[in-house]
Amino acid sequence: HHRVQIEDEALEAAVELSDRYITDRFMPDKAIDLIDEASAKVRIENLTSPPDVKETQIKIEEVAREKEESIKNQDFEKAAYLRDKERELKDKVDNLRINWNSNENVKYIVDREKIAKVVSVWSKIPLEKLTEQESEKLLRLEEALHERVIGQKEAVMAVAKAVRRARVGLKDPNRPIGTFIFCGPTGVGKTELSNALAETMFGDKKNLIRIDMSEYMEKHSVSRLIGAPPGYI
Repeated sequence: HHRVQIEDEALEAAVELSDRYITDRFMPDKAIDLIDEASAKVRIENLTSPPDVKETQIKIEEVAREKEESIKNQDFEKAAYLRDKERELKDKVDNLRINWNSNENVKYIVDREKIAKVVSVWSKIPLEKLTEQESEKLLRLEEALHERVIGQKEAVMAVAKAVRRARVGLKDPNRPIGTFIFCGPTGVGKTELSNALAETMFGDKKNLIRIDMSEYMEKHSVSRLIGAPPGYI
């Protein structure tokens, strides 16, 4: 109903980006709403009048002012001429609008970038991070992680390799991307590496779920993770 053309890549982007970055809503509603809003934005952006109409309207205002001035000066011959000119310009505007609205060759396109712009507004994630291709992220993953984590070459390399293997399909789909134990004293970058990975690959460090295991030292405290056993609810 927005009278736009939605490209295949936009449909794929709506599913991919909404699944990854819009976590407080569910499929397929969030993907459909994303496409709907992107289509509405494209349509609204193209509802403005063409430049010729705006220029002609400015001329109409100028002629109208001259006409009023001529009437005040009792130059009725000039005022009549300007009145006719004003009518001609108004007819021209009407014709321009009719031609513009009836031009069926004009197609308004919803592409991947339009979808990404809406996701950026919804999620507050910068647009350039959403439009960066997955392959580009993977190629520069070590570089991006080293910008945040200093002097941990082996750890960064191991994490980056695991992520790349998972992304190309070289892993069991029923198992996690990787399981890592980061050892070392406070301040060497264990938590920061996790934050950097979440932000680089998944758009925001909020996508990291942090669990402090010191809070689960007692046997009964595991219920905070998996829920109370039957009979205790």
